[in-house]
Amino acid sequence: MKQHKITTLIATIAALLLSCTTATRQCGNCGPHPVPYPLSTGPDCGDPSYKIRCTGGELWFDSLAGSSYTIKSVDPETRRIIIRPATLDKGACVSSDFHSEGISLNETLPFFIATGNTVFLLNCTISTPHAPPIDCSMSSLCHSYIKDHADTYACERVGTCCAYKTGGPHKEYEVRLRGVGGCAAYLSVVDFNGVVGPQGKGWPEPGVAVEWVAPQEPVCKEPVDCNALLNSKCGVGPTSGGLQRCLCNAGFKWDPTNGLCQGQTQIQSQISSKLKAKFKLKMIIY
Repeated sequence: MKQHKITTLIATIAALLLSCTTATRQCGNCGPHPVPYPLSTGPDCGDPSYKIRCTGGELWFDSLAGSSYTIKSVDPETRRIIIRPATLDKGACVSSDFHSEGISLNETLPFFIATGNTVFLLNCTISTPHAPPIDCSMSSLCHSYIKDHADTYACERVGTCCAYKTGGPHKEYEVRLRGVGGCAAYLSVVDFNGVVGPQGKGWPEPGVAVEWVAPQEPVCKEPVDCNALLNSKCGVGPTSGGLQRCLCNAGFKWDPTNGLCQGQTQIQSQISSKLKAKFKLKMIIY
């Protein structure tokens, strides 16, 4: 009986330590919205390089030149943030973030424009035709979008419109607007399959997908800096870029999704559980 109490006490202490580690590394909710690691809403949680903003119970993503966008959703598995793009000025085919030339991300930070956005550039004054993948022809998808959305009526008879999909061999950091020789407005949808139903039904809600690079281990200056990350020690590793980081001990592996040093047996167990779940889903489907 005594041995059982000791075992239970040890298990409880271990669980508390693990929960404290998670709570220390991961930020608390912003209103009703969870803030998964490595996103950071303050100096004492998350990874400071992955800064977003919590204001009035809503999450915000700040870009260069002073423009900010509300965050619609966050998916830690795909490392994607869906932000709400700028609206059009009332009665004009001009985006409300035209003053900052659209969305522009800091290339020194770990965010970039994700693959899978269909971007419509509107009210363009382009004298020379664009080569693919940007389609500025009369059959461009942007014409269908304008026709099917009453709030874009001001764009129907001004300038040229174009459409393109994000993604390619190089990371993209902007949805760019320019006054002369460019475009004054844009709209965007995420993961659009190209199929629109009758009366314009089937268009996704407006959004721009922004992706983040998987984080490395936290930077440290001395051993005490790694106390919050169990099973790690401060040192320089082969992939730490010359910086001292909280490197996971032997038998543990860095988990960039949860910001933890996971035991190898625990990782294998998680993989096994996911494979079993997929197998069961296939059995149900068939």
